Amino acid sequence: MIQSEADFTSSFSLGNLRFIDSVNFVQSSLDKLVKGSKEFSIMEKMVEEENKRKLLLKKGIYPHEHMDSFERFDETQLPEKDKFYSSLIGKGITDEDYAHVQEVWAASSLPRYMM
Repeated sequence: MIQSEADFTSSFSLGNLRFIDSVNFVQSSLDKLVKGSKEFSIMEKMVEEENKRKLLLKKGIYPHEHMDSFERFDETQLPEKDKFYSSLIGKGITDEDYAHVQEVWAASSLPRYMM
């Protein structure tokens, strides 16, 4: 479903998954909120290694258009850089962004694409 800005909804569901747009619930971007806070006590308990916490606290990069089927969640390799292209904004990610994605992928013990 494609909607105009005037009738924008704050969430949608796909099966049992519910996606909620945080922009309607917080006064700043999540990236700015994370950068402005030093307190992540729950994350410190869950992720003991500081370098992994730093990776998880940086804004995530996700290949939205590449993830076009549930079978994509079974992929065991990181998609190539060109798969991070967004037709919505008309560009892909930078080499620096892709290097970050590779670092998160290599360091993460999370299920793939759940980062």
